Amino acid sequence: KKKKKKKNMNFAFSFLVFLFLSMLSNGFSLIPSKVRSSKFQTTLKMGLFDFFGPKKSASASHILIKGDRGIEQLKSLKTKLSKSKNLSEEFAEAAAQYSACPSARKGGALGTFKQGQMVPAFDKVVFSDAIGVVHGPVITPFGAHLILIESRSE
Repeated sequence: KKKKKKKNMNFAFSFLVFLFLSMLSNGFSLIPSKVRSSKFQTTLKMGLFDFFGPKKSASASHILIKGDRGIEQLKSLKTKLSKSKNLSEEFAEAAAQYSACPSARKGGALGTFKQGQMVPAFDKVVFSDAIGVVHGPVITPFGAHLILIESRSE
C-alpha cells in the first residue's frame, strides 16, 4: 500500500513538473508581463502568477485613427466630445464615423475584457484612469485611440 501511494505521489509530482515546463516553453514565465513591441507585432508575455491570479475586468469603447494625422484629429474630436451632453451616444456616433477599427460598426464598443488582454498602453488607461471620461490620444502599435471607459470591476 505504501509503494502504491509513493508511486502516485511520484506520478503527481512528475506531472506537475511536466506541466510547469510545458507552460515555460510555451511563452509563460515567472516574471509577470514581459512585453515585446515592434511596429508590426506586439506580444504580451503573461507571467505564471498573472495567468492564475484574479483579474480585473472592464468595459470600454474606442475610436482608432491610423496614420500620421491621427493624433491631431483625435485631439480635435476629444475637444468636441468634452462639450457633449450625452457622451456615450455621441462617442458611439463619432466611432462609427471616424474609427478604423471593425468595432466602429458597434459604436466602438469593445465589450468586457480582462486586464492583460489589450496592449499595455491601452490596458494602463482602462484599468487606472477615470470612468465615464474620454481619454487619449493613446498611442499603440495599431494607431492612436480615444478611449471611453464605461465600467470596471475588481
